[in-house]
Amino acid sequence: MNKAILLSFMLFALLVSGCSLSLAGDVLPPPDINGATDVPPGSFPVSLPDPEQGRAIYLEKCAPCHGDTGRGDGNLASRAASPVPDIQSRASWLKASPSAWYRMVTEGNMARGMPPFSSLSDQQRWNVVAYAFSLGMDAEALQSADALFKQECAACHGENGRGASSSESASPADWTNPAVLAGLTGQQLVDAVSAGRPPAMPAYAEKLTQEQRFQLAVYTRALAFFGGPQQLIAAKFPAPLNSSGNNPQPGSFNIHGSILLPDSLQPGVRLPVTLHGYDQMEETFQTAAESDEDGSFVFRNVEVVSGRIYLVTVEYEGLTYNSEFLAAEEVGPLGDVNLRISVYPASSDPGLLTADRLHVILDLSSKDQLQVGEILVFSNRSNRVVLPVQDGQPTLRIRLPDQAADLAFEENGATGNMTPFGGGFAYLAPVEPGSSRQILFGYSLPFSRRLDLSLALPMNTEEIVVMVTGGEGRLTSEQLTFSGTRNIQGTQVQIYTGRGLSANQPLAFTLVRFSLVPVFLIGGAILMAAAGMMFFGRKKPAPAASDVEGESVRLMDAIIALDDQHRIGEVSDSAYQKRRQELLEALRVSLRSGDGTRHSG
Repeated sequence: MNKAILLSFMLFALLVSGCSLSLAGDVLPPPDINGATDVPPGSFPVSLPDPEQGRAIYLEKCAPCHGDTGRGDGNLASRAASPVPDIQSRASWLKASPSAWYRMVTEGNMARGMPPFSSLSDQQRWNVVAYAFSLGMDAEALQSADALFKQECAACHGENGRGASSSESASPADWTNPAVLAGLTGQQLVDAVSAGRPPAMPAYAEKLTQEQRFQLAVYTRALAFFGGPQQLIAAKFPAPLNSSGNNPQPGSFNIHGSILLPDSLQPGVRLPVTLHGYDQMEETFQTAAESDEDGSFVFRNVEVVSGRIYLVTVEYEGLTYNSEFLAAEEVGPLGDVNLRISVYPASSDPGLLTADRLHVILDLSSKDQLQVGEILVFSNRSNRVVLPVQDGQPTLRIRLPDQAADLAFEENGATGNMTPFGGGFAYLAPVEPGSSRQILFGYSLPFSRRLDLSLALPMNTEEIVVMVTGGEGRLTSEQLTFSGTRNIQGTQVQIYTGRGLSANQPLAFTLVRFSLVPVFLIGGAILMAAAGMMFFGRKKPAPAASDVEGESVRLMDAIIALDDQHRIGEVSDSAYQKRRQELLEALRVSLRSGDGTRHSG
């Protein structure tokens, strides 16, 4: 399978699933341009949004209008078609939900001068939404709510919001599941705290003050972000500088850093840390150091060089993690700079990954082959980075059906992260917490009339879409539901959907090809007898026999297909019996005509 076919499968899947291929730029548009198309309501992130990852995106894409702190005072705010809202205010925070803001970032609001940010990936949009929400989440409120949450809520909801197994009531919702809280506004969270859900959850309207209930709502929202409340507290209350009176020399600055694991844990060991300097995109400077066991490190008297960019890297469990970039001329006047680098424990267990969506395209256009294209979107929702046991080993293996041939694959136009192996291919790159991947692969299988197929992934699969195109056929499966037929650019596409496969659980289905004439069924014994008459009852072929054989084959195709249609309930018993007799009689006439033709000479 060549790359052009592989790309056509991707485009076809996007068209069927309704995904946008817009490449609109992220620029402030004229106020009279219409808005983008609607994003379906109920959109949820596939992995926990990370405010820290969203910060740089916000400062680049959003701050020019919304301001660095979200007050609507950016340097481009005066050019907007209407006043830019203060998104960090309590009033805005209470009215908004992450899903609503995600849709706003995705589709824009041209009437108010906000473009759709189509250059951002799905996860990047959720990350920047999380950061925008964090602007209205006061760090002091989070600190106050921490003790309150542990006192009033943790017994049932767990200290991390996942639900306490010791709870005697119905299992509380897992607030770290991205879909649970994303659609709720801040006011709905406050109302839930106030009214409770008796008898499982008491009402706190009388027990807690209005401010305390708001603080708990803020804390609850933070539990649904990567790193939780502790990451937001740490970001807004930086650790004190370990300066001991050492001010930087003139023309230089100090870099004070901290290395953090999930839940703000400390590494517990010394880690190698390296400061890199780049001039005109080439590394011209490097110095190495070690962190303390608590993750702190410092580089003193870093030289301010015009145009130079600095970057700090840290090695942890076989991976290299980077800090944000520091422009020497911008940070130099500060004297002291704080950096935080998040690192993650490693695991080689592919079961920590989740297949968010699997698209399977079955193309019947080839007479003797089935072309199969698959688009797999998977993410890491855990707090561990999933990586190979050693270099060159796979992070995960994707096994293909027996007899699969002509394998092709790619990720973002490249193939470097994948390699074939006996029975399939392997994905080699690490998958960091909170990140998602999309890979495309295709292959061909021998196929004439019927194929029993079984596909399995080494991770839990949430959503499945199977599409049949390129010819007349029918798919049957106990795990899939027929969702109708759509016309996509002149092509009829049958769509089947399913949900919820566990790791290594096969997706099994049967695919039957039949001709374009109406298709119906007769009994197997009669069919075999008819086939025997046609193929073994001849002594000498005659010139006209091919026409007779073609008609007989078409009739048998119709009979086979009717069998399938009746079995899955698409043809009523009465219509089935009537058409069965009609086709059976037509087949008998065709076969008799063939006998007469063959023996007439």
